[in-house]
Amino acid sequence: MDPLQLFLVIAALLVAVGGGVMLYRGSRDPQMTARGPYVPLAMMAIGLMIAYRVYADFQTLEPMDVLIMFLFVFALAGLLGLQFLIVDKNKRGK
Repeated sequence: MDPLQLFLVIAALLVAVGGGVMLYRGSRDPQMTARGPYVPLAMMAIGLMIAYRVYADFQTLEPMDVLIMFLFVFALAGLLGLQFLIVDKNKRGK
C-alpha cells in the first residue's frame, strides 16, 4: 500500500469517526434542533466514501482526483477541529 494511500484512508476514516462523535454529542444535547444531525451524517458519509474510493481505486485515480480528495479531507478535518476545539469550548464556558 502506498504511503499516500494509507494516509488518505486513515485521515478519511478519522473524519468519519469525528462525524460520529459530533452526532453522539449532538444527540445528548437537549437544545439540538431537528436539522442538527445532517452535518455530522454528511461528514461521516463523505469520510467513508473517500476512504473506500482511495482504498479500492488508488492505482487508477488521476493525480487531480487524489488532490481533490486530499483537499476535502483537509477541509473536513479543519471543520472538525474548529467544532471540537473552539465551538465546544465556548459552549462549556457558558
